[in-house]
Amino acid sequence: MKEADIRQWFAHYIDTFAACCLGEREPDALLAYYRVPLLITDDDHASLLADDAQVLGWATDLLGQLRAADYDHTDLLHLDIEPLNGSTALCRTAISRRRHDGSEIAEGAGFYLVTNSPAGPRFSAVAALNP
Repeated sequence: MKEADIRQWFAHYIDTFAACCLGEREPDALLAYYRVPLLITDDDHASLLADDAQVLGWATDLLGQLRAADYDHTDLLHLDIEPLNGSTALCRTAISRRRHDGSEIAEGAGFYLVTNSPAGPRFSAVAALNP
């Protein structure tokens, strides 16, 4: 996997995520970025989302939480990409989710395991880091 390709693909993901959160696109547009099954981890649990419906449910819940907080966009503060082999890359990110007035909803960081699929790059795992 080429770093420049992953960087561009990740930027498209951020834009698609924002469009879904703002109601400009349907949440199922995010399925073009997530591989199934998808591993999600944070401080409280690790979940293996086994089908599109579970992935969409997880994404829809997150979008709803952000809409309730007056979400406007996500600033990508840092993106470090480490190609692991020809079909896999590990991305470490730092983001800031922002409201319409410019104030911060939350800052976050995480690891994304990106793998090639027949349809192109997809997130296979998402791991939130401790703040």
